[in-house]
Amino acid sequence: MLRPPADRTLSAAQQDLDAARAELADHPDFTGLNLDQAGHEQLFSDARALLDNYFQLEDPTTIHPVGIEVLVGARLGEQAEDQAPISAA
Repeated sequence: MLRPPADRTLSAAQQDLDAARAELADHPDFTGLNLDQAGHEQLFSDARALLDNYFQLEDPTTIHPVGIEVLVGARLGEQAEDQAPISAA
């Protein structure tokens, strides 16, 4: 979620983490981790600790993102220029 700078608080980030936890509970990428209850709790405990550390290191109210999740792609021919042909030995 992209919040205005004044709303980028630790409390808001923790609320977003809680929302993500609920939203991902049944997502195949999350359930595919096959975590037991203890592993599930550890994952989100670690995520909360990472949030706490981030807010100690940086003040997100001063960040002004230029681009978020920019997709960069290039069309290549059948063989890239820096790729040597593969020959059977």
